[in-house]
Amino acid sequence: MQIPVLCYHAHILPSADYADNGHAALAADLEMIQSLGRRIVPLHRIVDWLEGRCPDPAIAGGVGLSFDDGTLLDFAPAAHPELGLLPGFLPILEDFAARYRDSQPSVHATCFVIASPKARDEADRALLFGKGWLDDRFWRTAECSGRISIENHSWDHNMSIASEAPAEPRDSFSGIDSFALAEHEIARASEAIERNTGRRPTLFGYPYGDLNPYLRDDYLPRRGAELGLRAAFTTEGVPVTRKCNRWAVPRIVHGYHWRDPETLARLLQ
Repeated sequence: MQIPVLCYHAHILPSADYADNGHAALAADLEMIQSLGRRIVPLHRIVDWLEGRCPDPAIAGGVGLSFDDGTLLDFAPAAHPELGLLPGFLPILEDFAARYRDSQPSVHATCFVIASPKARDEADRALLFGKGWLDDRFWRTAECSGRISIENHSWDHNMSIASEAPAEPRDSFSGIDSFALAEHEIARASEAIERNTGRRPTLFGYPYGDLNPYLRDDYLPRRGAELGLRAAFTTEGVPVTRKCNRWAVPRIVHGYHWRDPETLARLLQ
């Protein structure tokens, strides 16, 4: 059995077209999932299945949803300076759930967020028009909606524009290969997210999808349970199967692994 976990970015918007606009793609893709007789399942339920705590029939036909980075556009409508009003991912989910209450009882997405206020402010000013779209004030409301869970996407994403980023190469997570670096990026982020939302993250999303043997085979298996983490997600581009390592669960990324509805239909079928 194969469970695709789809990944969207609400703020990477080269154009208004399906291939470049996660809002347009998410709305269309949810309708496709419905038309194909598949159903949305929360990522934590997929992890239950990997751990052997969820039987196959309970998850058969499932599709997981995830969002990366945690901008305002993940949670609410917003006026984009170039593309006009965008609906926001959470309102898209809520509209879909309301229209398909019986066939889609568990509409839910995981949003992996950057924890560092300084790194988010630097990214907001450098990449997102300086509108405060990476502010963490949206997290608790999203968590309370029951449609989105806020999970760990590291302290500062090791971005080149983040002054606190600790490792080389920048704009990659492959260099987070020691206990001290992993604590800075993962443990510190979990603590900050818990203070904000009142719930400790249970899932980790590797920035850039990058993992290395130290994180996958040593740090997370040894330290993850102490931090409250149950699984970590990459962007490998294949569906989840029973054989997946819980610390390297693959996701399929819109705009990279698929750029048109026909390709996604093949992935889902």
